Amino acid sequence: MSCKQEGPTVMFEDNMSCINFVEVERQSRRSKHIDTRMHFTRELVENGIAVLQHCVSENMTADMLTKAVGSIKQKKFSSAMGLVGKDGEKADSQ
Repeated sequence: MSCKQEGPTVMFEDNMSCINFVEVERQSRRSKHIDTRMHFTRELVENGIAVLQHCVSENMTADMLTKAVGSIKQKKFSSAMGLVGKDGEKADSQ
């Protein structure tokens, strides 16, 4: 792509164990099975391409796409994503 990125990509994560695993470089017998994708993420962080930032589960907008959430969270997250209904109204205005 021809777009120049300024600064690292912020990746929001609600799992502190995941953040610690990526940021603390050590491997144990218990973590040998970890997928190579995790090591790729570690490389991105080490090279300054990405930054992991903790986000509490209550504010994790992506949960709407990966988990069953209640109607209150669905409205909150839909609004945060800028989604609109068939009538063109924002999710939080209904």
